[in-house]
Amino acid sequence: MKPPPPIGLASLLVLLLAAASCGPTRPARRGTLDLPFPKLVAGIRKSSFDAYRGKSVTWTGEINLVTHDYVTVKLLPDTRTHDATIWLGHHQWYGLRKAKVGQFVRFKAQLLGFSDSLLGPEAELIMDSVIWLRDSLPPSTAPRPRRVERPRPRPIVTTNLDEATRDLAVLLKRLRGATLRFARVKGHVVSWRGTLRRKTRRELSLSPGEPSGWVIRLAVPKQQRRAARRLTRGRSVRFRGTIERVDWKKRTIQLELVSIER
Repeated sequence: MKPPPPIGLASLLVLLLAAASCGPTRPARRGTLDLPFPKLVAGIRKSSFDAYRGKSVTWTGEINLVTHDYVTVKLLPDTRTHDATIWLGHHQWYGLRKAKVGQFVRFKAQLLGFSDSLLGPEAELIMDSVIWLRDSLPPSTAPRPRRVERPRPRPIVTTNLDEATRDLAVLLKRLRGATLRFARVKGHVVSWRGTLRRKTRRELSLSPGEPSGWVIRLAVPKQQRRAARRLTRGRSVRFRGTIERVDWKKRTIQLELVSIER
């Protein structure tokens, strides 16, 4: 039996090119898609993957597996295995040759396929370039904890302040001494008097007699602007307002006008 003829250099190159071409074929480029993975999944489920095939995306994820041909990446923090399989060329593999499982990678890749099975959605991509490879996420990229919005307490709109505290001078003295906290008086309606110093369409500035040096700033709502327009500077005005805030540095107390008393 005759031995097989030796393989020449040209035949060896043909075999190597054929082996290299066994990977996925890169689709035609269709632009860049600025969309995170969860929104991409929602868009594909509403329509189809054909509208996204061939577009380039830039994502950040945690490496789950690295081979010579592809790398799997976990894009969502709740995923147990991986969310994306990214095929690598020689240049891309060279950039990830020192990558380890658990490191974070930011990459640019082209969408190739998508599957939605019982294990969860998974995207198939072809790597374009590796932007960076790090052991931990930078502060700007790390997912922030969800902010729990606590219900704000409604202000108490009432006049149940005692007689002594209804006076502005006594009220500020007690607030300063911390015997009566501001949270307990915010939203209360008081009846005070002051001399009008300045007025605009949306605010009135008055100076009370006591304590000296303080300024009362009245925010004028839309329904009270007609009555506030008739006031003149230097006139003593008695009003009812809702306490909003106290500024100790500027020595001002902010209220919202309820009504102007004659």
